[in-house]
Amino acid sequence: MMKILLIDDNVHFPEKGAPLFNMEMEYLQNAGHEVFSLGFSNILFRKSGEINIVKLPKNKIVLKYHKFFGSKYLQKEISTIIKSINPDVIHIHLLAQNALNVYNALPSNIPVVQTLHGPNFFCATSWGCIKSDSSPCELGISSKCYKNKCVSFPVYQFYRTLDSQLQSLLKEKVAFFHCPSQNILNVAKSHGFSNCVLIPLGIRDEFLKITNPQKDYNNYKVVFIGKIHPVKGLDVLLEAFQSVVEKIPQAILNIAGSGSHKEFYKNKVRKLNLSGNVNFLGFLKTSEIIELFHNSDLCVVPSIWAEQFGMVGPEALSCGVPVIGSNIGGIPEWLLPEFGWLVEPRNHNELSDKIIFALNNPVKLKRFGKAGEMYIRKAHNKENYLAALHKLFVQLI
Repeated sequence: MMKILLIDDNVHFPEKGAPLFNMEMEYLQNAGHEVFSLGFSNILFRKSGEINIVKLPKNKIVLKYHKFFGSKYLQKEISTIIKSINPDVIHIHLLAQNALNVYNALPSNIPVVQTLHGPNFFCATSWGCIKSDSSPCELGISSKCYKNKCVSFPVYQFYRTLDSQLQSLLKEKVAFFHCPSQNILNVAKSHGFSNCVLIPLGIRDEFLKITNPQKDYNNYKVVFIGKIHPVKGLDVLLEAFQSVVEKIPQAILNIAGSGSHKEFYKNKVRKLNLSGNVNFLGFLKTSEIIELFHNSDLCVVPSIWAEQFGMVGPEALSCGVPVIGSNIGGIPEWLLPEFGWLVEPRNHNELSDKIIFALNNPVKLKRFGKAGEMYIRKAHNKENYLAALHKLFVQLI
């Protein structure tokens, strides 16, 4: 039996959000290990013996200072929690805000696995590409960050200060970088991190328990699921869908998710005269997402940032729904031509053409749906992913 500590920027309770994080917790607990988590919040939550919370200040300026220059107080809090647990291994997930404090607080005698959910350790914007046009970037914090207008010069200086401290800490304290995609593995290696292991993510059981029902793929329903934010490419999708509706007036786009830009996109839908064709469904539970997939003909993942995996696409495929996705980041690694289409990010004309073609070809959609479902069940099942992760932990201790 091992003691395992999972660390993330956010606080994760078993019944709420963060499916990958909670899936790992459940698997490790069922394997007989003691599993603890550590997260950060500026509001009070309930706690349990396994869930530990570091209280953050509410002042945003203070939070930014702690991100770039560190906080002795936060580092002491983190260190105290780690010492009280005394884990055999630590698995760190996403640290976009608290990386410097966590890595300064980590003891040198406990092996650490860091999952690279995104390129935030190598990019001032965390986009993993040039922000203005989604074109490729070799990444790394340098003068190109402001010369390419991804960030201002003062912001670049903050990130340069953070990077000068963080890179040496990562090389000193991380035993393995878990890379969910070949794309992020290549990025990490190009920046001097040779201790990388490729373990593609797995799909939750809920998406694999129900075999896709027989469908005719003639509902003309398209689905987008994700955070309502520009990085997810909603602007591109809505502009593309205006052209889709001109050719297929009965086409429906269902948008599921929440985010601070929701009202902006509702206004955009009205300006594009798409109110009768676009529905905002809000945040959906897993069971509701599965039902939505089973009533959809096509899923679109139009991201304009370098998604390193993009869980929504594989989940759609597991339900027999073909996918159109952006040719960026790790998306091309699971979106194969046997069950989907790749389009260049930000190209709404190409995206609309692909959506129109797909909706007008139900026989191909049905064939793609079955092929995608079979592929995901074999290549991205939960057991393979978690077993590989577990094997890595055992190897470390």
